[in-house]
Amino acid sequence: MFYVIFFGILKFKLILLIPFIMGITFCATSPQSNNSDKTDISITVDHDTIILETVRLLIEDGSLTSLMKAIHLLETEKFGNTEQGEYQKFIAGSLLQLVFPFTDRSNIRIISPKSGMLTQIVEKALTGEIIEIPNDEVNFFTLLLSSTAALYTESEAVIEKSLDILTTIYQTDSDSYLPIYIRSFLFEKQNNYKQAYEGYIKALDKDSFSYPSELGIIRILIHNGDYGNALLHLEKIQKLYGQNQELKYLFIDSLIGNNNLDKALSIVSEALVMNPDDSAMKLKYADIMHLQGEDSRAMYLLGTIESVVGESSESIRIRASILIKDGKYDEAYYLIDKAVNKFPENSVLREFYGRILLLKGQEGEGREYLENNLLSNPDSLGSLQLLTEEAIESKSWVRASEFIHKILERNKSDIYLRYAVEIYKNLGNNKKALEYNFQIINIGKPIYSDFHSAVILLLEDGKSKEAGSFIDDWVESSSNSKDKSYYYYLKSLVLPNIQDKLDILRQSLFENLQNFDSILAISDVYYMMGEKRSSYRYLKQALILDSENEYVKEKLRTLEKEL
Repeated sequence: MFYVIFFGILKFKLILLIPFIMGITFCATSPQSNNSDKTDISITVDHDTIILETVRLLIEDGSLTSLMKAIHLLETEKFGNTEQGEYQKFIAGSLLQLVFPFTDRSNIRIISPKSGMLTQIVEKALTGEIIEIPNDEVNFFTLLLSSTAALYTESEAVIEKSLDILTTIYQTDSDSYLPIYIRSFLFEKQNNYKQAYEGYIKALDKDSFSYPSELGIIRILIHNGDYGNALLHLEKIQKLYGQNQELKYLFIDSLIGNNNLDKALSIVSEALVMNPDDSAMKLKYADIMHLQGEDSRAMYLLGTIESVVGESSESIRIRASILIKDGKYDEAYYLIDKAVNKFPENSVLREFYGRILLLKGQEGEGREYLENNLLSNPDSLGSLQLLTEEAIESKSWVRASEFIHKILERNKSDIYLRYAVEIYKNLGNNKKALEYNFQIINIGKPIYSDFHSAVILLLEDGKSKEAGSFIDDWVESSSNSKDKSYYYYLKSLVLPNIQDKLDILRQSLFENLQNFDSILAISDVYYMMGEKRSSYRYLKQALILDSENEYVKEKLRTLEKEL
């Protein structure tokens, strides 16, 4: 540790020497000098010293852009062919290999040092190990290369040692890309997703080309269920690194989460043609089969995969999901109970365990388990979602509002905003419910029920004129007949005059003859007007559109008795 601290101080002093070095250069090249030979030697020495320091600072920053700049300088400057230049190039190239594995290094000529431990340090770091460095080998770069072992291990001891090294060698410059990125990566490993996400954003601000930070953001977005935003981030780097396996997996996971199963299946199928032994890709194929309703096929695939590579947390998750879908809660419980002990660090399986307890009717035990899970993993969006859904189901609105507040701090997806609308509406806080409702309408991907909720909330607050104004805007901005038809139906809800209601509902059917809501509403209008046969006729039309609708069947039976 003494050497680590010593070199951190030495590094700081070297930075302070830059103006002094530049001053020497100025003096040596002064036109007043009478010794031209001496002047030429001074220029060469000082130029190489400045290049050396520039390269060192670029490597110290550790971003993709700075490392590529350092290598470019070493390859274009005469100094780069010296032993010191080759040493620096090896360090920069090794950091590219360790931190930026997707980057093409085929055109970079890297020569391993003939002496010293650098090659061994890099080889061990790639296996997640930090080796002891003799005192005479301890310097900023050997320590820096050692710290990257944290990117390749699950060992708490190695992670702790890496953090200790980073904290020490960057004590005078914590704003470099590399410590920010590695710390964020370690936060992610420790399930501290909020701090990891903030760190990745900060690292990306330092260098937008440093794609590992983008990958970290994508992984966290997928973990948080924000698949739409994950796909947006994937678009930024797919053109450059789309063939990378990790990126391909993340793309498929985002597509599956976004319910774009056909596209996901197409990519998975193509990948399996190229590499039929890819068990991870086979698991994604089984997951898609399950989500498309082909559970027996998914189960068969899981059996073949597990016979080769054994059970995994992912194969167990898919099996449990199929069992839950079939209502086999006890079987799912025993499967997950065993898996949680086998994979204690897997947050998804722990969430599944809590979910099964709730489904089995053990609400108290399920809530307690999920709340304990939150204590150890406060960023567990899955646990928060399950607790929110359970609170909504049990109509515990105050408790539900506490959970949804925590969710919306992390993720403002439409599904969670809809939970917030329901929760605050039932708490009697229509103003807050409307606020969340309009977030979906204005910046989300609204469905018809979102527009309906907004109109109902406004009507409940006696704001029919304001509701009508919004509906008019929606109609005007829409070029789709089906959408216009629905908005005209909503307009009927705010019109007090019964004839006006009938007219606007007819306009709605003019745009879309199969608008179930408008047909049912016209039946109700005719009933209020005393025209029961016309009401009956529209009820029959509604039943044709939805032959299993018990509400319509009951209305027909009641009306038939009156006719």
